[in-house]
Amino acid sequence: MGKNKMYVVISVLALIVIIGGLWKIGQNKAAEEARAKAQVEQEMQAKQAEKEAATKQKAAKQSQKESYVKLLLGFEDRMKALADRINTGERSTTIVPVCNVLKNDINSEMGKMKKASATDEEREVLKLLDIQWKRVDCMLRGVRGNANAFAEGGSYYDEFYEKLNKFKANK
Repeated sequence: MGKNKMYVVISVLALIVIIGGLWKIGQNKAAEEARAKAQVEQEMQAKQAEKEAATKQKAAKQSQKESYVKLLLGFEDRMKALADRINTGERSTTIVPVCNVLKNDINSEMGKMKKASATDEEREVLKLLDIQWKRVDCMLRGVRGNANAFAEGGSYYDEFYEKLNKFKANK
């Protein structure tokens, strides 16, 4: 083999090595870009999932708050009906059992909510339920002849609605 042919072969081999090296660098760069793109995509998906989870949690919390308000207002309706019966002069013998059932129902709800891991919201609801229980107790004592109990119940009424409005406004 002549010198020129050998230079040509060496040049071709060198060119193949250089092209192969450039091709390998290109492949590595493409793979690195693909990994970076995949990582960015994963981060975007994680942020989106986090955002969706926060939205769901907020909706669940709002739904829970609405159910608490519905519970409290249900007791309010029952107390209003009881107050109407008292104001019409219905006999205490028929009102006392109604008062006791209402007190027991409120107490039962309070018992369900009392737990070591109670949230701030649940603690607020417990306070509101406690005020409602005290109001019914005032009605009961009033029906039994303690006229001052009705005035005491009125102050609990004001306290209840003040705290209920704050609870409802707190997002």
